Amino acid sequence: MEKRGKPLYFEKMYPEASGEVIACLKKTQRKMQHMEYDIKVPRTYVSRRTGKMVTLPPLEVSMEFYLDAGFDFRDDRIDIENDYINKSVRKSLYEALDCLSAEDLYLIVQLFFRGRSEQALAQELQVYQNAVHKRKKRILRDLKKALNGEVVKTKND
Repeated sequence: MEKRGKPLYFEKMYPEASGEVIACLKKTQRKMQHMEYDIKVPRTYVSRRTGKMVTLPPLEVSMEFYLDAGFDFRDDRIDIENDYINKSVRKSLYEALDCLSAEDLYLIVQLFFRGRSEQALAQELQVYQNAVHKRKKRILRDLKKALNGEVVKTKND
């Protein structure tokens, strides 16, 4: 970052340039100085009311400045592509679940959505835990086929 220095004398640098060009060069130089220096340094002045020295933060502050000051920046950006993919996968899953028989759907809901164990479900259904496990494996295999677009036996068949 370049410090403020002496103004450039464009008239001496470009003696053949017109007054409009020189005015444009001076205006551009001031804008460059503002962008490169003025907004990046803190401003200090003496308060007329209190008589104390006051330092204002720079107009352009880096993210590191805010992080050091304790600000927390959450990333709330919406990822539209992933959101669409998640919705379409969820829709496909629910369509595949809708094809299950009532008994198979109950088993999947209890195991995966309610978080029950195979052993607890086996006791409720009065079957062996191994039977619940085999049935779960078969249902998952059929769901996988349905999600991959293969034809599987449905509750209406």
